Amino acid sequence: MDCDLDPLDPWVLERVIDGLLARSQSVVIATNRLDIAERFENLLVLYEQSLLYSGRTSDLLAEIPASKFIVQCGDASTVESVVAPFAIDLMVESNSLQFSSPNGQEIAARLLTEGYGNVEIVSVQPPDLRAAIDTLIARCGRPLGVP
Repeated sequence: MDCDLDPLDPWVLERVIDGLLARSQSVVIATNRLDIAERFENLLVLYEQSLLYSGRTSDLLAEIPASKFIVQCGDASTVESVVAPFAIDLMVESNSLQFSSPNGQEIAARLLTEGYGNVEIVSVQPPDLRAAIDTLIARCGRPLGVP
């Protein structure tokens, strides 16, 4: 499909996409809008004239590590000292902190089992399509699973 979907109001756009998804044919749409791309089962990610990914959208999201962790605790400074060496970004508040890390699942499990800083809750936010595509681009086209 080669047309400009941007001028459509959200309700018309929703009906157009629903109609495309209801077809028993393959449909190709080129878009920079992630809200449109995430509606489709399969995805091609192109970057600087290279194919970075071709496959199911759900498989891409499953292969990307969790993007954000929120830790509620009694003493954020203790948790911060454990997490800081592994975190990509870290935001500390009085009784919680947020971080992202490629090995965040291991850190989250360690915080809960070992109880650093009176950890009460560790919330894991799964990656969204933007985080998955940003990860692909950061890897400069290396296949998933390759450091």
